[in-house]
Amino acid sequence: MDNKKIIKKRILIHLIYALIGIALLAVSFMGIPKNNVVYIVSLTLILSNIIRIIRNVRIMSDPEYMKDLLTAEKDERNVMLFTRSRSLAFGVYIMAASIVYIALCFIPGMEFAAYTVAYSICALVFIYWVCYTVLNRRY
Repeated sequence: MDNKKIIKKRILIHLIYALIGIALLAVSFMGIPKNNVVYIVSLTLILSNIIRIIRNVRIMSDPEYMKDLLTAEKDERNVMLFTRSRSLAFGVYIMAASIVYIALCFIPGMEFAAYTVAYSICALVFIYWVCYTVLNRRY
């Protein structure tokens, strides 16, 4: 796949995420969710993906910079750092969420929040297991 196709694919993905953010923002203005978190998440989705779209358009306008950037992304050291940091973030989240779950179990009236945290841990571990199985067979 040539460099322009890679950047165009990224722009499309960020556009889809921005549209999801706009849909969430519309839902939050209708008052369907009863909290302000949806409003904040939708604004974050919209703004961060618009920034990424602008960045990718600028990258696409300079072919030399685009080539250098995509080469740097494929560099072994950068790939290793990316993989290690993602793995560390996964482990930190699992441990922190486990501690939060245990703490929520002792607070009266927080059963739903505790179950939500527990299910998010289970979902993340399940996704990890599926990805590991697929990648193990592929490579």
